[in-house]
Amino acid sequence: MDEFKDFTDGTRVLFLIHRTKEGAKCRRNNKMRKLISSNTEEFNKCLFELLDIKDRYPEMPLRIYSSVNKRNISKAIRNLKEAQLANEYQNNEAYEQFYKDIKNKWISSLMRPSSRAETQFIIDIDNENEDYVASIEKEVLEHTMLIKKYKTKNGYHLIVKPFNPNLIKSYTKDGHIYNDVSIKVDALILLDY
Repeated sequence: MDEFKDFTDGTRVLFLIHRTKEGAKCRRNNKMRKLISSNTEEFNKCLFELLDIKDRYPEMPLRIYSSVNKRNISKAIRNLKEAQLANEYQNNEAYEQFYKDIKNKWISSLMRPSSRAETQFIIDIDNENEDYVASIEKEVLEHTMLIKKYKTKNGYHLIVKPFNPNLIKSYTKDGHIYNDVSIKVDALILLDY
């Protein structure tokens, strides 16, 4: 709770995910549970609920994530209204399916990049070598400010203020600095694995 206390306020979406590369039996990551919080108290309740579910399935490598950026409800409502309007032109089956799945449509609207209430980047480093991580961190921090650094299953995440990734000498257009490092503009914080 304390480690991520600075990322619990405002509207946030929390996910319990079983990743395909860790055995989920679907084409995309299996988002087993999605919860929305509006403040720190709700965030903590949602997190405890997801931790409880995760503990009930110790044989599954489940992960808990949260949006790094607060979400803007007004922008998300506009996105949902636009999706509803586009849905008006679907065939009857697709039209009805939209409303049968309205909670997922709402979460999708919240998670659209245009629904951000703030902007923070995550530098995802899939390498545990301390010297290597320090060299990446040094290069990135020449251009931005570090908000938080934390350990992940295979390396580290650096949460940083927005910056121009093109300023980094080794940055390439596909979002990767090196093979095992990527810049994520509106990503998810890994809370538990």
